[in-house]
Amino acid sequence: MSRLAERFQQFHLDAGTRGSDAPLGRILLFCGPGCSTALVADHLGAALASGNSVVVGFVEEPSSSLSFFLEALAQALPTKTFECLTTTAGPWNLLLPDIYVVAVLTALHIVVADDSYRHGATSPGQGSTADLLSLYTTTRILTKEATS
Repeated sequence: MSRLAERFQQFHLDAGTRGSDAPLGRILLFCGPGCSTALVADHLGAALASGNSVVVGFVEEPSSSLSFFLEALAQALPTKTFECLTTTAGPWNLLLPDIYVVAVLTALHIVVADDSYRHGATSPGQGSTADLLSLYTTTRILTKEATS
């Protein structure tokens, strides 16, 4: 668990150096079958460190180590910052307001707001934190009208 905590902290340190990026907002992260604890922790770490609030749900029951990690997060963070959906059985009937950005995570891909990325090239817990942080942010562009 200490490796997960170290990796999670690394996301927060790296996010602090990315001054021009803005969070996407409220993310609903659905985790498909075969998502490892390290993979889910990486994506949760990146999404939260980017300043987003996250609701996470699972298609299958999370492993005991992932359940422990999620419980620790739920106790450490306010409900409006992090929430874990409690059911994995049956179809989800969720009515989502437009404020949610939906992300679907599988063992090899992540789809965030209709943009698909392959993440299977690197092992979870060892890939670039900057690449993952960029998935959960948008570039902030400030424009100023020129005056004479």
